[in-house]
Amino acid sequence: MKRNHLKTLAALACAALLGLTTLGCDSDGNLISNGGGGGGGGGGNGGGTMTAMVDGVAWEADEVQATFDSGVLAMGGAQFPGGSANMQINITVPFAATGMSSLTPPSVAIYSNATSANVEDIESYSAVAVGTINIMTLDENGASGTFSFTGVQQLPVGQMGTVEITNGEFDLTF
Repeated sequence: MKRNHLKTLAALACAALLGLTTLGCDSDGNLISNGGGGGGGGGGNGGGTMTAMVDGVAWEADEVQATFDSGVLAMGGAQFPGGSANMQINITVPFAATGMSSLTPPSVAIYSNATSANVEDIESYSAVAVGTINIMTLDENGASGTFSFTGVQQLPVGQMGTVEITNGEFDLTF
């Protein structure tokens, strides 16, 4: 039983990190869009809205996907400012329940910024020690709440930087 729960948790964490993105890579390592899921997220994933301030600049997701399964809340939002660029916020919260909780392991919060179709132009930041999520509503139909975190740069390897995600809000449908 415990092993199945860990498999589910791992699968949903990967979904938040990778599956909720709307990009892939071609054989040359260049980013390509798979077109996303359309208005409601499609593909069995929910939709909704996500907004935040990223280093003081307004960010609003053009596409949102969300799921709540086996107690794990996973959400991802992507903004497409033009061309092949995209900026994403992905959050996974195991053992999700209403109220305030920390965005530290086993929870995951990631901000990524792909400035071009070149995979080397991806910057990725994850919440390592500082971050919170306040889930105000959560049921089988959706979730809403707020979030904030300080992301520490993970990619490109060797780069050192942070990003401040503040005033984050989400209103999700499953």
